[in-house]
Amino acid sequence: MLRNFKTPRYHNFNLSIQRELLRNNVLTVTYSGQRGRDLILYYDANASPVGSIDPKTGDVCTSEAACDPDRPLSSKLVDPVTGGPLIRHLITATNAGTSQYDSLQVSYNQRGWHGLDTQYNLTWSKCFDLNSVNRGGQGNYPQINNDNPVDSTALAHPNFQNNRGLCDHDVRLNFNVGGVYELPAIPHLSKWAGKGWQLSTIFTALSGHPFSVFKNGSGDPSGQGLTGTAIRGDFGGGPITYHTRNPDAYLVANFVTPDPGTVGNTPRNFLISPGLAQWDLTLAKNTKINEKLMVELRWEVYNVLNRANFSRFSFDNGINDSGFGTLAETPDVAAGNPVIAQGGPRNMNLALKIKF
Repeated sequence: MLRNFKTPRYHNFNLSIQRELLRNNVLTVTYSGQRGRDLILYYDANASPVGSIDPKTGDVCTSEAACDPDRPLSSKLVDPVTGGPLIRHLITATNAGTSQYDSLQVSYNQRGWHGLDTQYNLTWSKCFDLNSVNRGGQGNYPQINNDNPVDSTALAHPNFQNNRGLCDHDVRLNFNVGGVYELPAIPHLSKWAGKGWQLSTIFTALSGHPFSVFKNGSGDPSGQGLTGTAIRGDFGGGPITYHTRNPDAYLVANFVTPDPGTVGNTPRNFLISPGLAQWDLTLAKNTKINEKLMVELRWEVYNVLNRANFSRFSFDNGINDSGFGTLAETPDVAAGNPVIAQGGPRNMNLALKIKF
């Protein structure tokens, strides 16, 4: 059906300015951008228009079969036995996807100041696209698959721009600072015990990822005759409040199910999940045995302050779900690596390395 299918393209561009402020102190300021074009996006080309009517009841069609008369291909491909459509869903890949990424990146690097090396990095960015999942189920398709009036001579024409929103992986602010300090020799100790101590640390702070709010259930109230669609909820007015340190009531807002024959008025990915802040610290002792052999003893502490970080993946996104707006997992648990992955509780490792 789709002719001249194109290979997706990404255009990257950046401009950097670097300046040595003091000896061994360098500041770098960068603008970095990306534009994605001809990206893959799937939709149902045989969906009935939004608000299609069930001829038997006169109401908006709520089942796949009730919406069949308004499907673009209903009159062209008819089952001679049942009289119904031979094709109910026509999942189509298009090159309609686009993306846009813009960022300001600042880095400050300091070297060799009394045994201390540090680096500071800040990225301030924003990312938009029509769909962050190139493949997936109908829950990843645009919520409007066909918004045209009924036209038996044309295939469905979706409103892809209705799906434009923040990228699933958008992180507005990303800050980290790291340093390594070579401790001076400790007096009154032997050269093996008093030398070779090193302290390193890194602090990371990230803003949260965006997410959408959906209607409940797998049915399609919009009248497009779809199943499992990503129909978003309606915003019912009032404030949207985030309680960032309360996992039992992280998000408090008023969302309602869209009226029959309509789609949700909330934008895609307009809510923000919790961010992350974590401080890690390592103390190491390097001991040179001879010219070819060195022993390193490391004490590593992750999440020194034992700060509770919460995961976006623990959200129940359905409006009336009992867990909507609450948090139930830390990032390490959500990633399938409890304690080990970033975002877990405080944990410590003691390691011995032999270098030769």
